[in-house]
Amino acid sequence: MTLLFHDPIRKGDRGQMVDYLLAGAKPRAEWRTGLELELIGFRCGDLARIEATSIKRLLREYSDEPIVDAGSLVGAHGAAGSLTIEPGGQVEFSGVPRDSLINVERDLRHYVDWLKERARELGIMFLGVGFDPLRSLEEQSWVEKRRYALLRPYLQTRGRRGLDMMTRTASIQVNLDYSSEEDLARKFVVGNRLAPIVGAIFANSPFREGRLSGARSERALVWLETDAARSGVAPPALGDHFSLDDWIDYILSTPMLFVRRDEVYRDMTHLTFGEFLSHPEGCVEPVFGDFTDHLTTIFTEARLKQWIELRSADSGSLEESLAVQALWKGLMYDSGALEEAFGLMPCLTSAEYLELQQQVAHGGLSGEARGIEVLGLARSLVELALGGLKAIGAGEEKYLEAVADRVIRQGVSPADILIRNFEGAWHGRMSPVIDYLRVA
Repeated sequence: MTLLFHDPIRKGDRGQMVDYLLAGAKPRAEWRTGLELELIGFRCGDLARIEATSIKRLLREYSDEPIVDAGSLVGAHGAAGSLTIEPGGQVEFSGVPRDSLINVERDLRHYVDWLKERARELGIMFLGVGFDPLRSLEEQSWVEKRRYALLRPYLQTRGRRGLDMMTRTASIQVNLDYSSEEDLARKFVVGNRLAPIVGAIFANSPFREGRLSGARSERALVWLETDAARSGVAPPALGDHFSLDDWIDYILSTPMLFVRRDEVYRDMTHLTFGEFLSHPEGCVEPVFGDFTDHLTTIFTEARLKQWIELRSADSGSLEESLAVQALWKGLMYDSGALEEAFGLMPCLTSAEYLELQQQVAHGGLSGEARGIEVLGLARSLVELALGGLKAIGAGEEKYLEAVADRVIRQGVSPADILIRNFEGAWHGRMSPVIDYLRVA
């Protein structure tokens, strides 16, 4: 049975929630991979963050299928994927899931070529980096959107850097399929527990306000101080045996942000989702769309919709974006590699994972916590992913070769390369940094 947005739901309807997630299961032959890439835009002249007029012009030229929020243009659908805007004007390309990385690369290159041309016309540029390397929080250009209007004041009460997360961070996200609840569970657990290691491999944000920040991933530091109730390594993934019931328990216990009724967003941040379903407020009767909306407000390292979203990597170049996807595909889509990855993943408590994440954010691949040497584990994961890609037999290991050389032979992340150049040949100047990070 297909559930619609306005179908009623109550706390006891756990079966409906589980069935919704399992409806995303696909036979292996139908598995696809999807890529989402966020880029941070600046004006070429004064390097200020781009403003709404430039963003909306981009969206209008992207396609004739607009996404509108309260009469305001906030995105556009295209044949290869959608283009949307984040709270600080970051531009996100969400590609259509494809059956091969070659087709993902085709879509991404076409988008980047288009973006380069439009950016040149508008006098703007886009950087592939995990955190705004130039502008302070006070200098950000906020995008007005009904969802953000609720999220902004709420996050100010839920961590010191929630507004930084909204406006100054950018990531690469990989979306993967699953065949069954067992397959979903294994991939979800691996995706969460290995997230800090993958974050170290692709750490790419060592700058803040024109200077080295002391971190390899400033973006990771920001997330560590953003609403612990809905971010970080998902607590249900830390148990001995994960099930969808565990995920539903977590969803029910997480504070809400909003419900949508007649194009109006109503603030529900004073309730957990379970409380809302048990005791509806006034005339707001819970509907199934509240559940699917609530899923989009969970920001764990790996999260579930009708696919698995892997969210641990800083934004980067086109080549690094494809490598992130190749790494996760090699680990997750070959059954042997997935089993080995399960055996390699750290088994830590939430507090211990937090310590590991702190070490990764500051030290990247040189981090170490609770006996876990990040570089050694990262090397093993890259080798395992290469083997998984070869076993799949699609000839896609080429997308991981540069990262394999960087991690296995050199033992460095993109942030390490930036720091070395900044302190060396670039003589502490940001202009070479901008040129190096420029995607469009």
